[in-house]
Amino acid sequence: MTPPRFPSLLTGGVLLLAFSTISCGAEYGGSARRLAAGRRTPGFSGFPDASGVNNFRSVNDIDPRTFDAPAGRNAYGAPNSTATVPMVFPILGRGYGFSDQFGAQRDGHRHLGQDLFAPKMTPLVAVFDGTIHHYSYGGRADGSAPHHILRLDGDNGYTAKYMHVNNDTPGTNDGRGGAGYAFAPGLVSGQQVRAGQFIGWVGNSGNAESTPSHTHFELWGPDGMVTNPTASLRRAARRTRALPDVSVTDERPPVGWLRYDGIVVGVDPGRGVLILNLLATTDRKGTFAATRPGRTYVRVAPGTVVREEETGAAVRFGEILPGQRISLEGRTPARNRKFVAARAAVRAERQTPRWFGQSAW
Repeated sequence: MTPPRFPSLLTGGVLLLAFSTISCGAEYGGSARRLAAGRRTPGFSGFPDASGVNNFRSVNDIDPRTFDAPAGRNAYGAPNSTATVPMVFPILGRGYGFSDQFGAQRDGHRHLGQDLFAPKMTPLVAVFDGTIHHYSYGGRADGSAPHHILRLDGDNGYTAKYMHVNNDTPGTNDGRGGAGYAFAPGLVSGQQVRAGQFIGWVGNSGNAESTPSHTHFELWGPDGMVTNPTASLRRAARRTRALPDVSVTDERPPVGWLRYDGIVVGVDPGRGVLILNLLATTDRKGTFAATRPGRTYVRVAPGTVVREEETGAAVRFGEILPGQRISLEGRTPARNRKFVAARAAVRAERQTPRWFGQSAW
């Protein structure tokens, strides 16, 4: 998705509001066909179907008798892979190591990934460019979902799977966090993402509820075979700041100014306040994803005129609707002062807003 050209930000005191539809949708050298791997059992898809319903019995349901080891075996007798896939490490930050447990015997199955331990609510990022899908299954009657999963179908032909995505309210292990505390704000299943983009948070959902928080990470090749991701993970680039959604413009604000990009989830006309799921912040240093969960409250300066981008027509503040994507600019606040929007360039996309702690989208 190519970010649109935004109107000039030099028109002071104007808040622009735009409406558009969501447009959803790096090739690396080397071949995956010789990777040491375990073949899927007949009839096993391993992924949710097009309707979003998970059709697999177990994410590790693979016949261990088909393991081959042209590159040798690790401590668990599982095949090593000497080939590496260029990628970004799945967890944001440094210092998150792991030990190779690919192929370890678990309760009735082989362990077909690597467990990457990190504190709960540590941001997850896309390991390569591709199309992201998110799934929740095993839901309870109250709407909470015990297990959240992310699947990234890479432009390079590989597929990465992230298991045990967070399902808890921050600071708890209640299993009632909902999609708002699982997946990145604004993330739409089927959309294009780029390597290093924020996509969700580490947790312990599913069959990991009794374990420390971690991400079970799997790597599947273009030939439909799972491979040991150890070599790729050890050579992966580490990021300390996540990239935002590709639809967020990277145009820099004026010196001394700050821009917020987000999705409107609420409007308080009386106080002139917008409630956002914040997507990104931009200053003169760059544009980076907002990875802390929670709502962001932004006051719009009195007298600011709201306009629809396509027509230029004025829109009353109270007519701003939840689900519209909006960019707000204002001067960088002094210490202990709050951000106040004074002018903006806006790209608004109508989509169902997601409240934190709510399972429904």
